[in-house]
Amino acid sequence: MIQSKINLLVLDETEDLLLGYQFESVYLLDKTQNSKLYLGDIYGDPIFGLISEDGYWCLAGGSRCILWKEGIGAIEIEGPNLCWAVKVKQVSDMRVELLIDPWSENGAVWQLDIDTLKKEKIRDYRLDSEYTEDYDW
Repeated sequence: MIQSKINLLVLDETEDLLLGYQFESVYLLDKTQNSKLYLGDIYGDPIFGLISEDGYWCLAGGSRCILWKEGIGAIEIEGPNLCWAVKVKQVSDMRVELLIDPWSENGAVWQLDIDTLKKEKIRDYRLDSEYTEDYDW
């Protein structure tokens, strides 16, 4: 077990990898190699993290999104469209859907292609209710 794991809040974990953070700093731990890789900082702490089913990439987000791809490293996803993402789900090997703050005027579901970094708005998504962390999208 990697000693530094104790200090991280876990965003996602597989048998081989752990995606976590300490304060605003995001790290990817390779449990098989006993190594820790710094991916970047997310203002206000990351809200979500996802390690792909095959372990080839991972994504952490909140005020901005950081993508890590095996053999490439960490990439900041540019542009305002994916700022303040609150949830993520993998919809295919190389695609995710991101829910952007549904309590704001920019609330929407966006799709991100992990390979090309192409972003596509799927639909608007706004909640006209009190804040809750339990909702379907």
